[in-house]
Amino acid sequence: MATADHFGGKQLETKLAAYYLLSFILKLSEKMRPSAVRMGDMPGPRVYNLWWGTKEGAQKQSGVITYSVSPFRQRAFKGVFKGYLFNGYRRLSAQFGYWIVPVVIGYSTYAWAKKYDEWQNSKAGHLAGAGQ
Repeated sequence: MATADHFGGKQLETKLAAYYLLSFILKLSEKMRPSAVRMGDMPGPRVYNLWWGTKEGAQKQSGVITYSVSPFRQRAFKGVFKGYLFNGYRRLSAQFGYWIVPVVIGYSTYAWAKKYDEWQNSKAGHLAGAGQ
């Protein structure tokens, strides 16, 4: 095998690396078939343990049925707003006691700080602070 050391120069080394990378990609593209199921995390059909090792020598599996819906047929946001009007209100009202306490504490702290800052930057606040 010819390497950059035999012929010298970085240019040859980069050309060889590009050639090997391109040939690897072309070999992969011959085997690859794009589909929604294959783009997921789940292993391909009829093979055990693709997460645990290589695909070569994997046991064949029978009786596995994989269903998928075409991305063009999916309706991801169907009924989002209509469903949230009723279901979201129900869920928020069920948790009312848990989220209203921090909201009241936070808003009252904000209102107090805003009022105190306004007083400190007023004439009365400057006169009160000068006396200390």
